[in-house]
Amino acid sequence: MYGGNKHSGFSFSGRASGKCRLLDVMKRENGREAVIFADLNLPDTRSRIIGNSGGAKVVWSRGDSFRAHYSVAGEYYFADFQTNIDGAALAEFTTDANLEGGSGFVCIYPGYTNMDYSSDARVFEVIVPSEQTAVSGGIEEGLNRSMAYADQYSPRGNLHFRNMLSLLKFRLEGDIAGDVHSVRLTTTGQIAGSHAVFWNNGSPGIYPGYFEDSERFSCITLSGDFKPGVDYYIALWPSVTSGLEMTFSDGNGLYTTLQSSKEIVFSRSEIVDFGAIVLGDEFMGDSPVSISTEHELYCGATDGLKPVTVVIIPEGFTLYELPQYERLARMGLDYVFETEPYHSYKDRFNAYILKVASDESGISIKDGNGNVTEKRNTYFGVSRSQSSYEDLDANSTTVSRFVSANCPDILNGIHSIQEVPIIIVANDSRYGGICHFSPDGYSYCIVPHSLAGGRIEWKYPSITTVSEANPSLGYRNTTDEEYQEIGRSTGDWRNLFLHEFSHALGRLQDEYWKTNNSAVTSRIMAQQTYSVPFGLNVSASYETLPWQELLDPREELIQVNPLYGRIGVYQGGANAMYNVWRSEKVSGMIDNRPYFSAWQRYLIVQRIMTLTGDADAFSFDSWLAKDNPVDPIRDGVATRSSFCLESGSVPLYPMTNPPIVIDE
Repeated sequence: MYGGNKHSGFSFSGRASGKCRLLDVMKRENGREAVIFADLNLPDTRSRIIGNSGGAKVVWSRGDSFRAHYSVAGEYYFADFQTNIDGAALAEFTTDANLEGGSGFVCIYPGYTNMDYSSDARVFEVIVPSEQTAVSGGIEEGLNRSMAYADQYSPRGNLHFRNMLSLLKFRLEGDIAGDVHSVRLTTTGQIAGSHAVFWNNGSPGIYPGYFEDSERFSCITLSGDFKPGVDYYIALWPSVTSGLEMTFSDGNGLYTTLQSSKEIVFSRSEIVDFGAIVLGDEFMGDSPVSISTEHELYCGATDGLKPVTVVIIPEGFTLYELPQYERLARMGLDYVFETEPYHSYKDRFNAYILKVASDESGISIKDGNGNVTEKRNTYFGVSRSQSSYEDLDANSTTVSRFVSANCPDILNGIHSIQEVPIIIVANDSRYGGICHFSPDGYSYCIVPHSLAGGRIEWKYPSITTVSEANPSLGYRNTTDEEYQEIGRSTGDWRNLFLHEFSHALGRLQDEYWKTNNSAVTSRIMAQQTYSVPFGLNVSASYETLPWQELLDPREELIQVNPLYGRIGVYQGGANAMYNVWRSEKVSGMIDNRPYFSAWQRYLIVQRIMTLTGDADAFSFDSWLAKDNPVDPIRDGVATRSSFCLESGSVPLYPMTNPPIVIDE
């Protein structure tokens, strides 16, 4: 497939598959430049893309350059290569670097903006811009991020660049197609911004979310003078979207919008062809109004004396962005009702997606001391620190008043605001999530669209107590065998949605541990005596465990299902290592997995039955008859998860901040 090229100096050749190796590497001698031939002859390798009847012609451009990162005797180096060839699929690149003795060459086109050597891996940041320029029949030069890898010197071998991205291809038709000046693509996953190339041993992998302060976007704007009937491309990070929106605008603020709820997979090195998009004969109006008080019923109760009412509200979404919020809200609720015990009791829920637009997109930024440094004109006043996921709050009064005035089940007297858990979906891509709650039952949680839908992994705490009953014995490191037993919790922002939702509705406390907080015992005991108790899933007493009477006769439960053998007594929870006990080793209140312990499931169902007015009919036997003790991670049940770009490890993220009591 390739032309067997060889050059005196440093040469690359490439094939469609096979292990990649560098060829004939020589140091610079007598002022000669080291030379490399880089191939872009495959359909899935692209620098500059020019459309044709075959789909896309791929060529290098004069001035193109890439950077090769490599190591020599444990030290890291890089070499920049550049070409003067234009319009060729196979081009000669040169560098004046001395490459002798190097290994582990990671070659990135056209480069990176950040890198990290802090871990065993080398990590390079690669950014896809959220603002792109329309090019007839292709994409702008330098936009298509590509990568090649060579493990070591060898007299024989293969190498080719492969692009990291996916392309969306479309053409415009209809009466107003020639008046379009921008096309905005919005999805439910991260399609622009920062990704990381990880290299440790072997071929590098590509993952979102490593550089926490970097921007991530679920939308891309393609701008230019569009011509009817001409192919255009949007370059985007591979992802899976459960819906998308395309907004077509003219130069005077007028726009028209098309939406799809279909799941679409944007895969690496592949083109998703939308074909002809017919726009019709006129644009819509210009300036959006600042507020919309419509609502959507996601699911309606068919069982119980009255429904369990749940409300989702948006923060920092402009009127143009509300369709994106609606898709995110449905994604979060889908995940909740795929998870037990919510799945088995979905017929008792009224879940409302309320709609209200903010004047500005995003949320306000604070300096870490509570002072707003970057103000956004948003409806509920959500703000957070630039670099912290803990300082996340909203105007509680505004939240309460809005929901009271717009939730149908509050307006018709079925529930009070204290009985309606509220989830705020925030238009922010930084990692985070938090719940605020009151003793009387009122609660709201804030869930950003963390990492713009990118992949996230959470790890079980690295230390655990030596003895559940005797805190004075100290702690030990969590063993590899325990990690193997527990499994890896990997997902995306929907796991945070599920976790925070369970704080708000189930009144569950966190069960992870970080420090030995001496005040935690009295705090837990106080919260469990609230008019609507909070944190009954953990115990501040080893002698009187709240789950002991119902769940301690494990042998009887094991006869029902062996998975109930996981019930026991484990020290650690509510952010403290000592003097707090939980009923199972791991659950979604520790590492955000889609699994709740048996005792947590019991408390959630008890709360559901109380809110539906059926508390008298609730019993342990009725709960057990419908209970499903399967953990999808440990028990091998397939669940929906975010799109994985490459196999391998994923950067770990911490557990979110503990729930905060309102006005305490």
